Amino acid sequence: MTAFSQDNQLILADAHVHIYDCFNLSKLLNSAWNNFQKFASKQGCSENFTAVLFLTEIGPQACFKKFLDRDPNQTNTSISRDDWTFHPTQEGLSLYASKQSDRGIFLIAGRQIVTAENLEVLALITDRSFEDGLPLEETIEAILSEGGIPVLPWGVGKWMGSRGKLLNNFLEANSFPILFLGDNSGRPIFWRRPFTFQLAEKKGLRILPGTDPLPLASEFSRPGSFGFTIQGSLSREEPGKQIKQMLLDSTTNIQAYGSLETPLRFIRNQLAIRYKSENKQTKVNKQVVSTNGFPETADIETSSEDYASRFAGEIGAWLLKVQEEATLKMLAPYPKTKVLDVGGGHGQITGALIKNGYQVTVVGSADICKARIQNFIDANLCEFKVGNVLDLPYPDGSFDVAIAYRFLAHVTQWESFLSELNRVAKQAVIVDYPTVRSVNAIAPYLFKFKKGLEGNTREFICYQEHELLDFFKSLGLSKANRYPQFFLPMVLHRTLKSPGLSATLEGLIRLSGLTYLFGSPVILKVTKN
Repeated sequence: MTAFSQDNQLILADAHVHIYDCFNLSKLLNSAWNNFQKFASKQGCSENFTAVLFLTEIGPQACFKKFLDRDPNQTNTSISRDDWTFHPTQEGLSLYASKQSDRGIFLIAGRQIVTAENLEVLALITDRSFEDGLPLEETIEAILSEGGIPVLPWGVGKWMGSRGKLLNNFLEANSFPILFLGDNSGRPIFWRRPFTFQLAEKKGLRILPGTDPLPLASEFSRPGSFGFTIQGSLSREEPGKQIKQMLLDSTTNIQAYGSLETPLRFIRNQLAIRYKSENKQTKVNKQVVSTNGFPETADIETSSEDYASRFAGEIGAWLLKVQEEATLKMLAPYPKTKVLDVGGGHGQITGALIKNGYQVTVVGSADICKARIQNFIDANLCEFKVGNVLDLPYPDGSFDVAIAYRFLAHVTQWESFLSELNRVAKQAVIVDYPTVRSVNAIAPYLFKFKKGLEGNTREFICYQEHELLDFFKSLGLSKANRYPQFFLPMVLHRTLKSPGLSATLEGLIRLSGLTYLFGSPVILKVTKN
């Protein structure tokens, strides 16, 4: 392996980094450092490399400015946030973030702008703000006039159709001496390399890869995992100016590193983004219901009469009976204990829990979520409380068991959600989720067909079980039991409308072992270590 001297280090850079409100800053920087170090180790220089994150802030975002804000009464020019310390440089558009003596990351200011043509442009190595909605050429001219580096980043669907033609024509004109294109790790491995990259390279333009994390809580771990390498040296005084000189030097060898997105994660993220972009108000039974500003409110729909109609009739009762029996078996070690049913306004297991002596509390995202369990509330058989599922209104360990059904498939910040369930539960957490090992893996492609059969279905997110178990393990929880409910899709059972036939078919398949391997949704119970 090549050894790099202090004057000729391996520089690892991620050219497209967003820091969203849903990210924990310390976790993001820790993860970025680990990603950088992992690749540097493969190059034989794990202890001698330089890490760089190019920030690409959007609209009113001002993370970089916040890193510079400090108490004017402090004599120390550095500022600490969480367990990282941010040191200003002499140039004003860069910072050095350090944690302990063995890790440090340069943060270089930059922006992301949307043009009149609805194309995105990155303005790297500049602390200036730029107006959205200007024509592409004017936007690039503005970036160059402020000393920044303009980059046209690839994005899902953003270089297709009329926008793709416009971009290709723009590159053919080759109007600007300084211009880069950007690749990002969100491009799935099955997606062929865009033709636009080839066109740009023929024109002498180069590609700057970056991660471009999505505004989903789980994406905090992406920065640093995909980017480019160059060789050189950055000082703590003017790292932005120095790396700009390297990038504008045509002899600098820019090498991409990192892996593209897996198909399953790509599909899941696209579905999650679709949910994320929904209005903060949700329509239920043709009424607009306030979500109290809570970030995760999937239970408002699952608590509605429209959703309950999916489990109407004899076939619906059979589907819920399978879920009920599996739940009671998992709860058997904790008789008549306190159970928190998060998002349980659907009432699917409320009656069974009460009948078996459990002390039930239901948390819902809005007052309307209690409509289907109002009779139990009026009879003082269970309690209901409006609350944020990512910040449950209870102290640690308030309940013996926390349950959440019909929620994980529609939550975007699943790690925060599961962390809260764990926090309030003393003994166990029980959730259900659709698994990618079932026919659900192709659900996005069958959605229109499924919609035609069921009418009121909605898209959902599938999980890999090891991903959930790994996260539960990090919380101090271990798998105690799992019960895949059905091998055949639930939409098929609803179409058959025959509980007897469905029970017979599922019983035979379960005996073969296929349900255990490929059944869905899975009810998963994890317990405190």
